[in-house]
Amino acid sequence: MGRIAILLGFFFLLGSSSVSYTQPLFQKGPLISVYGGTDNYKFLWKLDYPDTLQPDSIRLHINHLSSSGLWGVKVEQLLTRKFGVTLDFWYGQTNVTGTCFKLVENQPYIDPVSGNTIYPSQPYTMEEVYFSKRLSRLNATLRFDLHFSKSKIVDPYVFAAMGGSLYNLTFSTSNRDIYDEDRFYLPISFKLGGGFRFFPHPRFGIFSEFSLGGPLISLGVSYKFYKRQDTW
Repeated sequence: MGRIAILLGFFFLLGSSSVSYTQPLFQKGPLISVYGGTDNYKFLWKLDYPDTLQPDSIRLHINHLSSSGLWGVKVEQLLTRKFGVTLDFWYGQTNVTGTCFKLVENQPYIDPVSGNTIYPSQPYTMEEVYFSKRLSRLNATLRFDLHFSKSKIVDPYVFAAMGGSLYNLTFSTSNRDIYDEDRFYLPISFKLGGGFRFFPHPRFGIFSEFSLGGPLISLGVSYKFYKRQDTW
């Protein structure tokens, strides 16, 4: 939270400077964008399920890992030639199925007939458990954009965003006594990053963004609504 506040403060300090930055086509109308990007959870889950023996005698093997990707829509309204406020929404779903192998110590037992203590021939047994997990999330953030453009066709910018997230996590396993997972996620969403937009037409733009908190890399298209006389 503190870092986001500092970054927003930096944006507004830049905005109060006398340097004249302009977004392409300085019209006041909203800018509508749709985009698709990489799913960070797909890469994180590869790290969460290493195919090696863990200290708790568990080895996790991924059978299948898939993602819908992250898909979003955003609406930006310029407040000045440099500053814009954006409503940003994006959705994604990640799925994984796998196998958990766990070494379970075999305990001696009492034979009910003879009353003798029976010791197992093998000290350990490898238990095999199947699991699956699906995580879908819908994110909504309020975003602040700072534009650095001095051209009518190119638009570099940085942004910071904060909002909420609706998570739906389902997890199943063939034996919860052997393997289970915590199913809690913080309902907080944030984005920090930057992007570059190119306007091949006065109303249409193509952009790419890099961010932390949302899709790491995304590509999209934009459409500008405006009246020619309604400019900054």
